[in-house]
Amino acid sequence: MVGGDIKTESLLNESDTCRKYVEPGLVQAGWDDEPHSFTGQQNFTDGRIFVVGDKPKRKSSKRADYLLRYTRDSKLDALKRHQAETAALAASRLA
Repeated sequence: MVGGDIKTESLLNESDTCRKYVEPGLVQAGWDDEPHSFTGQQNFTDGRIFVVGDKPKRKSSKRADYLLRYTRDSKLDALKRHQAETAALAASRLA
């Protein structure tokens, strides 16, 4: 048991992987320094509206594992976990 964690690397779920690998990479790359920020598990659309008969319906919203903000009001990108891992790895190599 390392650090009280009984899970092995192969048993990490998506949330554990993000917390252990992706978030530290985003922090190292400066995404938690003002004015930049990131948030996890974020909806970034309300879902497309379409009409069935005479009634409007809404499809499900789009969700990102990480939403990067260049400034508080300016969204830069919505990343899925594998994209965030790649970006964090590239940033750590540049540092």
